Amino acid sequence: MVLIGYSQLDNGLIAYYPFNGNATDASTNSFDAINVNASLTSDRNGNANSAYSFNGSQFIEIPSSIANTLPLSVSLWFNSYTSTNPETIQRILAFADNSSGRQTLSINYNFNNNSLVDVRSEDIVAGGMTLSSSSTSAISAWHHVVIMINVVQDPSNNPPYYFEAILYVDGALVGASLYNFTQPAQANQGFIGKFDVTNAQALNGAVDDIAFYNRVLTNTEIQQLYQGADPTGTASLVEDKEQVILYPNPATDFLNIKLSTPSAIIVSDINGKQLLISSSKNIHQIQVAELESGVYFIQAENGAVQKFIKQ
Repeated sequence: MVLIGYSQLDNGLIAYYPFNGNATDASTNSFDAINVNASLTSDRNGNANSAYSFNGSQFIEIPSSIANTLPLSVSLWFNSYTSTNPETIQRILAFADNSSGRQTLSINYNFNNNSLVDVRSEDIVAGGMTLSSSSTSAISAWHHVVIMINVVQDPSNNPPYYFEAILYVDGALVGASLYNFTQPAQANQGFIGKFDVTNAQALNGAVDDIAFYNRVLTNTEIQQLYQGADPTGTASLVEDKEQVILYPNPATDFLNIKLSTPSAIIVSDINGKQLLISSSKNIHQIQVAELESGVYFIQAENGAVQKFIKQ
C-alpha cells in the first residue's frame, strides 16, 4: 500500500460519541445524548471508563433527528455479553417513529439467525428491509459495524429511486441491498441499548465509538475507522493496492474493468451472491447483457469494491 496523503474523517460528521466518561457529542454539532443508568466500562483496548455497558434495563437516549436525513452512515463498536437474555434480538442502536412503531434504522445482534448482525429499516407506509451479515459474530467479543444508506437512481426509472443499504462488519463487506421505499419512517425517538420506550429487545452488552455521517464512507475510511482512527481528526489516507476503474457505468452490454495491478475479481449481486469469478489480470471485460437491471458489485482480491449499474 502507498501513503498518498491524509483524509478528514470529520468531513460530514453529524455526531460522534466516544463515551470517554460521558455521553457528550464530540463533534461540533452538540447532539449530546442522555445517559439513563448505563454504566461506564472498559473499551476494546482495555481503557477504563471509555465505553458504556447495558444490562437489559439501561439505555442512552440519542437525538432522533440524526437519522432523518439521507445519505446516512453509522460506524460503531459493540460487544454482546450473552445469548441467555430473554430477547433473542438485541438492539444496539434504534431510531423509530414512536406513534407507529416503524423503524427508521436499527442495528441489532440477532440470536435467531446464529448470532448475526442485522440492520432494519421500514417505509413510512408499508414494507421493510432487513440486511444481515453473512458471518457469525462471536459473543463476548468486540465487533465493528458500518451501515450506509443512500438514495440511488433506479435505471428503469420505475419507481424513480431506490434506497441502497451497504453493511460492513469488522472491516469486511458482508451485505448490500436495494429497496424501493417511498421514504424511510421519520424517527422521533432514538436509543442506544434498546428499541423503544418499553425497553423492548434491550441489549446485554457494551457499545462504544458511535459516529454518524451525512455521506457515504469510502472503503478506505471504513478501514481507518476499523483500525481506530478518530472520527473528529485527520487520518492517513492509504491508496488501495488495487484501483478499480469501471466503464461504461451504467453498462448495457459489457463492462470494462481496469486494475492498477493484476487481480482476480468477483462480481456479486446486491444480495451478496457471487455471479462470476475471473482469473488474475489487469484488464477485464465482462458481458452484462443477460443481467437484470440493478446494482452489482466488483471486488478485487484485496477487498477493494466498486459498484456498477446494469441498465
